[in-house]
Amino acid sequence: MTPSFVYIGVWAFVIGLHSLNLIAFYEKPNFQFIQIQISIFIFLLFSEFFVKVLNRGRHYSMQRIAFDSLPLNRINKPLLPLLIMMFLVDSIYSGGIPLIWVLLGDARTHSDFGMPTFHGLFHGLLLFFVTCSFLLYRLKCQPKRNLQHVLFFFLYVVLVFNRGIAIIFAIQAVFIYIVTSEKISFAKYFKIGAGTGAAIYLFGLLGNFRSGGNVFSNAVSDGGAQVFGVVPESLIWFYVYATGGLNNLLYNLETVSPNFLPIYTLSKLLPSIGYTMLGLPQAYGTFALADGRLTVSTAFQGLVSDFGAPGILLYVPVLVLAQIAYRKCLKRTSIVAFLFYAMFMQTIIMSPYVDTVFYLTFLLQLTLVGLFSLRNKPREFIVRRNELN
Repeated sequence: MTPSFVYIGVWAFVIGLHSLNLIAFYEKPNFQFIQIQISIFIFLLFSEFFVKVLNRGRHYSMQRIAFDSLPLNRINKPLLPLLIMMFLVDSIYSGGIPLIWVLLGDARTHSDFGMPTFHGLFHGLLLFFVTCSFLLYRLKCQPKRNLQHVLFFFLYVVLVFNRGIAIIFAIQAVFIYIVTSEKISFAKYFKIGAGTGAAIYLFGLLGNFRSGGNVFSNAVSDGGAQVFGVVPESLIWFYVYATGGLNNLLYNLETVSPNFLPIYTLSKLLPSIGYTMLGLPQAYGTFALADGRLTVSTAFQGLVSDFGAPGILLYVPVLVLAQIAYRKCLKRTSIVAFLFYAMFMQTIIMSPYVDTVFYLTFLLQLTLVGLFSLRNKPREFIVRRNELN
């Protein structure tokens, strides 16, 4: 589960899916984009080797990480009452919760829930809280309490009817599970694959339920009609969410006029209240939509808007940071490497869909991990079993 293997696998899969043209308004493959991706693939194969060589040294046991989990648990535990209070503030501000709105036939959705900026802060803290809780659970640090934290998160997901934040956490949890396992058998990988397949199918069903039907069924091409005549039609949701961002990117790639300043790359770091105070419209790129139903354009939208197609190469430092975190996980030198690895891998998995690095909500959890690492340096340890249980 190296970052290079995952990035190459994900993008080869998405490019292959998109090239099937199962949706009528999809663009043809773009040679320049494929050439840039192949150059990134080749670079990653070399950088993977060099990062491995540079991170040679002593390997520690999981006891080291279990010891480092104690200060993380002390910081994470008080967040629960804070998050509950923030949820109540959002509910009062919104005049209800999305699940009730759906059941009552209210036109409002999860996007209408929460106070601008405050809600983004809440989600950033929540993602940090639940990811840390799952890691602590895997390390057997107060496992019952931390499992309850994870269940609290999923209760929130049900109440607000938000698939997006659940997917973000699920990806991070999968990579934490993988990297904290001493050995994963083929059977476990099969179970992970089966669970992913079930989640994809459920994703489509929830899409149908929330939208009152499949809004993309009338956009299926002739070839797509044959495919979705065999497989469940609800999988159209997965297909368009997996490939729609790439299609929007290709739709704009040859017409974009770069300004060579990181304006749109960093635009998502300005909170909503900042745009309101400055009287500016919220704009995260110069892209036009190939179809109004798909509003995402991969993690490269801001980079391409600012620097043109070569701007995609500026995503490479994120991949290198993920490689470094992965190697430190294998050495088990610090618990923060596990958190950084899971969060960067989530970013890689989500890169065909959206940027989760330069996005305030998701960057907040990375920042909190960074602050924790500055405060708690790895120490020599003697495991205190009473604190772990």
